[in-house]
Amino acid sequence: MRLRARRNTMGLVFDQVSFDGRTPNLTQIAETVAELTQLPVVVEESDAELKQDLYDQHGHIAFACAAKELLELFSYRSGAVRQLCDDMFDGVDVPIAKHVTGLNEPPGTQTLYLRGAVGLETLMGATRVALEALGGRPRHPLDDETRRYYGRPVSEAELMERLRQLRRQVQRATVLWVLLLPVTLPLFLVGLILSLVMMPWRLWKAWRIAKEAIAKRDHEKMLRSVPDEVEFLATAPEVHEMLDGQTLQEYTQELEGLGFVHVIDYSVRFAGNSTLSKRLAGFARLFAHPAHRCFAEVNQVFSKKHGPLRMRVSINSRLEREWELSTTGAEFRPLHYVWRRPQSAWSCHPHMSPTELLAEHLRRRQRMMESLGIAVTTELTPDAYFAQARKSNADRKAVMRAKSIETIRAEMAQCKRFPVQEWAGDLPVGCWGSTSGEPVRATP
Repeated sequence: MRLRARRNTMGLVFDQVSFDGRTPNLTQIAETVAELTQLPVVVEESDAELKQDLYDQHGHIAFACAAKELLELFSYRSGAVRQLCDDMFDGVDVPIAKHVTGLNEPPGTQTLYLRGAVGLETLMGATRVALEALGGRPRHPLDDETRRYYGRPVSEAELMERLRQLRRQVQRATVLWVLLLPVTLPLFLVGLILSLVMMPWRLWKAWRIAKEAIAKRDHEKMLRSVPDEVEFLATAPEVHEMLDGQTLQEYTQELEGLGFVHVIDYSVRFAGNSTLSKRLAGFARLFAHPAHRCFAEVNQVFSKKHGPLRMRVSINSRLEREWELSTTGAEFRPLHYVWRRPQSAWSCHPHMSPTELLAEHLRRRQRMMESLGIAVTTELTPDAYFAQARKSNADRKAVMRAKSIETIRAEMAQCKRFPVQEWAGDLPVGCWGSTSGEPVRATP
């Protein structure tokens, strides 16, 4: 016998039963209930359109003699509720997450949820006893009295009598509610007035919660733009189809003419970052200058959407007391200002040649050394360069994590209106000077 189940999702989750591994199927549950009660049980499994990618099992069971009294049973696919919440809230844990049904099932387990309406006490109780017998753990443990009452044979007449008694109880409760209406109605109106009075505060509180959740989501998204792990892999120019080979050759000849020595060609891989790992691998050529004790890097970024970006050169030095200096031919980006650090100084010169960049770098570095009384400590090996790059990456992410998303947005907006071409950090005011006047010192 098959049962056409009503697709009514209204009702309450009366109980839930957890299993190690997968829950029993609906047919097995119905057979166990029928064995306990000695009453025929019918089952109707929901179709694929209802279950989609969310439910692992979904359907209804009922005693054949009371086919309209349906008990809904369902379980979720592993990770399906989490994926649904991530899609809705962009991966941010919102305050209501702990109350979402099916979201917090322990790993390696699956939970069967029982949902129905008033009048299903016998079917509900027998199903709970049956699920326990099948190895389940009810959320509310069963006592011996419950097992004896619901885990025994029930005649059709006894079941009908239970249903009639329950209906009489509901009728008496309804009559009592009507009699108490002159008292409950004024109380209801008072409560309604209080709710209306409190409504602005509740709306403000809800707005604050939503705003905080959105800010957290945006902050996490911003943090994901900076990888946790960076891997440096040797590469070759011919591997990169979009590489500007002519400019690379010109920059290489100019840097080697300035005394730089070619050290390695490499690409960067962002392990564990699902967003950055989808990007095309860029190209970088690293040089070291034995006399000036600094690095030069020629790099080019490739975009699937915009194609190859302009090739650029940067000069980098490490100094004592954790100071570092970068002089780059790249265009300024507001994000550079967001993750600024007190002892990491930099300046941007998009229109300078490698020769001009080296001269500017050495000028600024000499001023720093004289003002602070420090010396160069650059170790001219690829491993030392990559280790410092990893440390700088971690430091930048720590700076961004410590700032609120509102602060980050405000700083980026300020830099879009008033671009900052250099950051002197904790250097003494006027340390660098400039051939074209005093440089603009960014305000923290």
